[in-house]
Amino acid sequence: MSTWETIADHYRQKWEEHYGATAAGAPWERYEPRYRFAWEMGGDPEVQGKSWIMAQPALRRKWEERFPDQAWDQASDTVRHGWEHAADGDIQRAARAA
Repeated sequence: MSTWETIADHYRQKWEEHYGATAAGAPWERYEPRYRFAWEMGGDPEVQGKSWIMAQPALRRKWEERFPDQAWDQASDTVRHGWEHAADGDIQRAARAA
């Protein structure tokens, strides 16, 4: 079974690749909750197996419920990146195993 601790390195690597030099200006700890959220939501029946376009409205609502002090507009790029670059290309399998 995968846990966040066993899969986080995959997302950190994707974060470094995606954000490149700008990643140095913002610590991983700021972005990690966004990637973890994407990974965890992959196991949510409401969005499981859906494309970003189809899942995004529900993900936004769930983000705003869970993180009311963090604007979706600032988090959505990272959440989308995590959603679209799941470990082993299958966010749903990874999240179900958690």
